[in-house]
Amino acid sequence: DRASIQVRQAEMQVLQARAEVARAEAALRTAEAELRRVEALYADSAASQAQVEQARLQHDTTRQAVASARAQLASAEHAVDAALAQLSLVRAGARPEERQAARAQVAQALAAYEVARQQLALVRVGARPEEIAGARAEVAQARATLAQARTTLAQTRVYAPVGGWIARVSVQKGDTVIGPSTGSSTVMMLIVDHRTVEVVAGVGAQEVAALAVGQPVALATEAAPWQTSRGTISTIDPAADPQSRTFAVKIAVSNPDLVLRPGTVARGRIISTIRRNVLVLPRRAIRQTAGDDDQQRGIVFVVDRGRAVARSVTTGASVGTLVEITGGLREGEVVVQDVHQNFRDGMPLRIIKR
Repeated sequence: DRASIQVRQAEMQVLQARAEVARAEAALRTAEAELRRVEALYADSAASQAQVEQARLQHDTTRQAVASARAQLASAEHAVDAALAQLSLVRAGARPEERQAARAQVAQALAAYEVARQQLALVRVGARPEEIAGARAEVAQARATLAQARTTLAQTRVYAPVGGWIARVSVQKGDTVIGPSTGSSTVMMLIVDHRTVEVVAGVGAQEVAALAVGQPVALATEAAPWQTSRGTISTIDPAADPQSRTFAVKIAVSNPDLVLRPGTVARGRIISTIRRNVLVLPRRAIRQTAGDDDQQRGIVFVVDRGRAVARSVTTGASVGTLVEITGGLREGEVVVQDVHQNFRDGMPLRIIKR
């Protein structure tokens, strides 16, 4: 009868569906092999990222379609089994409503098979161009989202433009800071690099005339006077400071051991001129006087036949407590070393130490 024919047709269609599933599984294996091949080529820089993504998309689509086809086939097989059970009841003398139910189940099984067949057809053909284009658009959107997230993450990190040591931090946790892209930015910290430092010294008008850029300078701090740092004069201001009447001399000092730190007070020594075989006296042996020319003058007391004889001398450079005598005195003459205000010309003297 008609129910028997429908059952036989359903059984034939299930057999065909099983064959289609087998072919779909073979297609899946082919897609897996192609994916492995493209990934290997990409690892060797012989394939593009787009080719890898397309192979992965094809593999995923095939795998999903196979799973769906298997589910549809299982449903069709179950429906056929149910139809066979109903048909056996019909043959045994089922009621009209039971025969009608059996026919309905057979029709449902045929419909399920048709859905499975269409799914397998999609597996054979592969994804449609519009589906691939849509998937690529989703990948591009995901890439843009990832790039934006990475940019946002990078903006949360602060990179110092130079190397050195943090001298001062101007912000606290939770403060809002402004980046340089807005035109004005927040000063977050002060970084100093004092491996090379600049020392500023105030030099008087008489001494600055003997200085020149490039001259060597020896420096020592008050905290560590036994450690000497070496540097050279980098600039000399052409005008004096109106308050101190001194000229600012800048000295570049190499500071690899970090002996000199910002704000440290140091004393410097500059050798401007070397003079050999000159007469020098202690500063306390000279009574300074005002001259009528550009020369520096003073009074010294020479010991002559037991008396102090005042003599005018001209002075030159000074180093520490010693003053150069450029005129008015001969080598070997005996001079009083400690002149006080009560000393006067012609005073009798008794030499107790020479």
